[in-house]
Amino acid sequence: MIAVFRALPAAQRKRYQDQFTDVFDTASMVIGHEGKEADFQRRSQLLHDTLLHYHELFDVYTAYPGVENLKKVNEEAGKAPVKVDKEIMALLQFGKENLSGYGWKSQYCLRGGSFFVA
Repeated sequence: MIAVFRALPAAQRKRYQDQFTDVFDTASMVIGHEGKEADFQRRSQLLHDTLLHYHELFDVYTAYPGVENLKKVNEEAGKAPVKVDKEIMALLQFGKENLSGYGWKSQYCLRGGSFFVA
């Protein structure tokens, strides 16, 4: 993911960086240029919070309180419908529409879990 924030002339900005390892089982690094470190930290935290949100939604291994994620979809497959977040449906629909040309029909894989979208 690339995020660009530009508000000040280059001469008035300093380079800052942050990193975290708690989303999508990988290390993430954020590098940005801001006039104040506090502004960079605020934006970095917003990005981190957004990535955590998607991590919890698309996680196929871990259940999170109050989140109907892909783990729940897999657990209930063939048993009962699961009401899921619109972002999960958007991802599954995107996969169905864009991967069908590769001979995968409407079954595809995401982080080790297999999904069938009818």
